[in-house]
Amino acid sequence: MKKILNKPISFLLAIILLFSNIGIAPTVLAVGATTEITFGEVEGKVGDEVTVPVTISNNPGISIFFFVVKYDAAGLTFVSADEGEILTSGTFTPVNDSVNGELSLPWFTVDGDIAEDGVLMNLTFRINESAKGDFELTVRYLPQDIANAMSTQVDCNVMNGKISTGSTVKGTITSFGDATEPVTLRLLENGTEIDKVTSTDGTYSFSSVSPGTYTIEVSKLNHATRTYEITVEREDITEALKIHLKGDIDGNGRVNTTDVNRAFAHVRKTNFLTGYELTCAD
Repeated sequence: MKKILNKPISFLLAIILLFSNIGIAPTVLAVGATTEITFGEVEGKVGDEVTVPVTISNNPGISIFFFVVKYDAAGLTFVSADEGEILTSGTFTPVNDSVNGELSLPWFTVDGDIAEDGVLMNLTFRINESAKGDFELTVRYLPQDIANAMSTQVDCNVMNGKISTGSTVKGTITSFGDATEPVTLRLLENGTEIDKVTSTDGTYSFSSVSPGTYTIEVSKLNHATRTYEITVEREDITEALKIHLKGDIDGNGRVNTTDVNRAFAHVRKTNFLTGYELTCAD
C-alpha cells in the first residue's frame, strides 16, 4: 500500500518511535559481506522526468527502513515514490516536503523479512527549467532505522544519489606538434570558466551543460589559441575542433613558404587575413 502525503502523520511518528520502545539495546547483525543500500545516479535534461532506483545488495533480511532524502527543490520537483520489485509486502508511505526539499521514506512489514537483493523503491523527479549542473540526493537516517523482524539493527552502507542535468558537448580535436603534449579546453559562460578538461587522445567531453551560449577555448603548447561559440539547447552536441601551430596559417601542420607568402600579402594589403588565420600569423 502506498500513499503520498504532504505533511507528517502519526504513522510516521510510530515508525520513528518503534525502536525507542524496544526493551533491549539493538545489536548489529553480523554478515559475511557488507550490506549496501544505494540511491542511484541518473542523467536527464531540463524538463525531463527521471527515475532514481534505490537498490539493496548483500541483503541479510530487513523488515523496516526509514530514510530522509534532502534534494534541491529549486532545481528538482518531486513526482512520485514507488515500491520496487522486492517490496512485495508491507506499508510504504512517502511524505514529501516540497518547501524544504525533504522526502521521508518509511516502510515496514509484519510478514517477515524481505531478504532478496534488488530494487527497494523508485524515486521520480522532474528537472526544472532553472536546473544547472548536478543535484545531490543526500540521505540521512539513524542506524536503528534499518532492522529485521527480530528488531535487530542491520548494519549497512547507505550511498547518496545524484541527478546530473544538461547536455553533453563532445567531439574531436585536431592539433599538431608533440602528440604527448595535452590540449587544454575551457568551457566559458560570459567569460567565466565553468569547466575545464585536458586531452591527449584527440577527443574531449563536457557533461551536464545547461541550455545557453558558451565559448570553448582550445590551447596547446606552440599553438595559436582558438575559441568556438556553441549554443546548447536540449540535445547533445558534437563539435569538431582544430588548432594550428603558430605561423601555420593554412592549418596543414607545417610552417612553410605558403604561410610566409600569405603573411606578406596581408602586410602589403593585397590579401587580408582575418579571424583565426590572422591569429596564427601574428
